[in-house]
Amino acid sequence: MDTAFTHLLAMLDGIADPRRAEGKLYELPHVFLFSILAVMAGANSYRAIHSFIDVHLQRLKETFELNWRRPPAYTTVCDEQEPLDRHETTDAARARHETRRVEVFDAGGHFHDTEWAPFIAVVIRVRRRRLERVTATGLWKTASETSYHVSNAVFSAHACGAAIRAHWGIENRHHYPRDGTMGEDACRVRKNPGILARIRSFAANIMRANNVANMTDARYRNAIGGLDQLFNYRRA
Repeated sequence: MDTAFTHLLAMLDGIADPRRAEGKLYELPHVFLFSILAVMAGANSYRAIHSFIDVHLQRLKETFELNWRRPPAYTTVCDEQEPLDRHETTDAARARHETRRVEVFDAGGHFHDTEWAPFIAVVIRVRRRRLERVTATGLWKTASETSYHVSNAVFSAHACGAAIRAHWGIENRHHYPRDGTMGEDACRVRKNPGILARIRSFAANIMRANNVANMTDARYRNAIGGLDQLFNYRRA
């Protein structure tokens, strides 16, 4: 059916589709067009665009002769945007294989009417796909996840990926040893708990300074070895 936007739709049809095969359920020119209409109607985010298409889906289907069963998810709308930069890495170990794809998207004006506008310059999407070998069966188990991050400055996808992994390093090297190995979460001390927390920090820092990789194993050896084992630490 001809409309005032028929010519625009034909122009949008010339845009290369960056989506993977499974993401092409919805025709990209129509997704673009409906997104434009949504912004014209006041939408300022992907979720708002999704809501606009959801509300007007039946009328849009009839006007543009579409057979969509439901509106595209707001993540599909996000996928229509080509990232500013993309970086992919692969980590392979004996029983684990992980592929990470980091993509940096321009936040544009999607946050301009929110209190976050001055603080969000780009949106970073990290997709992880893991293959883990199940010891009991010898087969490989597949797992995947997608996470989103924001930044107030524009960095390369490589730099963003490195920063995100370094952040998890804090969890793995600091928070988990304190909670899991030293039992900080389970501690019932109520009188001056901050003192004990700092003592834990000193102990953890001394072991880290001496290149201890496995704090659980090191504490076990220290308990068995006594003072002789402890006095072997060269840096404190």
